[in-house]
Amino acid sequence: MGEFVELINDIRKDKEEFYRLIDKFEPLIRKYTKKLYKDDKEDVREEFLLALWESVQGMEYYKSDAEIVKYINNAVWRKFLELYRASRKQHDLDSGEGAEENPQNLIYEEKEYGKMLFRQDIELFINKFTGMKKTIFRLIMEENLSDAEIAARLHKSRQYIHRMRKYLYDELREYIKS
Repeated sequence: MGEFVELINDIRKDKEEFYRLIDKFEPLIRKYTKKLYKDDKEDVREEFLLALWESVQGMEYYKSDAEIVKYINNAVWRKFLELYRASRKQHDLDSGEGAEENPQNLIYEEKEYGKMLFRQDIELFINKFTGMKKTIFRLIMEENLSDAEIAARLHKSRQYIHRMRKYLYDELREYIKS
């Protein structure tokens, strides 16, 4: 059993163990709290902690750490989008722009904002590398090519590209944690 699986089981037995989970996901919560700069930081943080708690309580099925991390990341991301939407709506109402705005535009802008944030994060991550790794990572992340397609394009072995993909995922996992 993985670390997170044990932690979730511990939380179900003793609610005080939730503080350990908060420590694990504090960087993610801080990241999204900073992005909602117009709102009170402490209130936003509490909203994210509530989303974290609800996600843990709502988990019915988990076998691996990866499933748990993905589930919690999605819960925090959805809470971020909800808070962003509310903040944006409040800002538009305060500035008098909300009355004539089409709700479809808000949904579109929210999706675009999410995509923009994701692209910025990936760009920062990829720029940490140089040379062949950077080239391979760009092809994986931006063009979504398979190992065989990248190997053919760069004249490298498919196994080498696969090894780099695994390395990328490990590094990306560490980057997301920080």
